[in-house]
Amino acid sequence: MIRVVIDTNVLISAFITYGKSRKVLDRVFTGKIRLLISPAILLEFEEVLSREKFGLTKTQVQRIVSLIIRSSEVIEPKTKITLITEDPDDNKILECAVDGRAKHIITGDSHLLKIRKYKNIRIVEP
Repeated sequence: MIRVVIDTNVLISAFITYGKSRKVLDRVFTGKIRLLISPAILLEFEEVLSREKFGLTKTQVQRIVSLIIRSSEVIEPKTKITLITEDPDDNKILECAVDGRAKHIITGDSHLLKIRKYKNIRIVEP
């Protein structure tokens, strides 16, 4: 099974629109790909999903986060990466991918996309 890290922006998009991001997440739910996620990515996902503009209740956000946790392999990264200096927060995606032995990172983030490949991990859009 292909092991992937899905960036927060793609996860959020998968829950608020139907498009390529949702199709990626559907592959997680059907067992075609294995989602790797770290506590730091989960925290960011929950914080963004809780923003007023999405109009979700606290209970709805908790249910969505729980669904992601149940559908994922939670990775506790030990590797520290400082490659992305423009937005150091993006390094947590690389850390999860490296320690989780991911094959791909799926993102819409320009800082990650411009790298294209990191330690044999392909960085692609949905």
